[in-house]
Amino acid sequence: MSLKRSACIIAAVLLPVAVSILSEPAMAYVKRIASLPQSLWGVWAPNADACNDADKLAVVLSARSYKSSQASCDFIDLSKTPGPNGPIYSARARCIQPGQTNPATSNLIFRPEGSNRISIGPDFKTLKLNQKCAAGPPNAH
Repeated sequence: MSLKRSACIIAAVLLPVAVSILSEPAMAYVKRIASLPQSLWGVWAPNADACNDADKLAVVLSARSYKSSQASCDFIDLSKTPGPNGPIYSARARCIQPGQTNPATSNLIFRPEGSNRISIGPDFKTLKLNQKCAAGPPNAH
């Protein structure tokens, strides 16, 4: 009887400790950030040809915004989460589409794929690979 009571006391003490230890890492990995890192700022497009027609296909990222021909978004919240190949950034954004006056809330994911490539999309299933366009006007080759 005394052994059973000891086991219950140990379980009652250890269970809350185990739960707090096991749940802590999941919360600690997501870090709120004030802005996207400067390495992600700039013009991004699906390929080099699309950089020449940036008005239609490019995405422009800055510290706190995302702009494309389909939407203009200001970031409400930004977070950084470790991923297997580097950090993954996510944003909750207030977006306005051309011709509309009421903003909608959207989610965006930015997953760097190297120094000049990034995957962008509203969720992991629809990420699209983009490359960084030249900072100045395209060179004529």
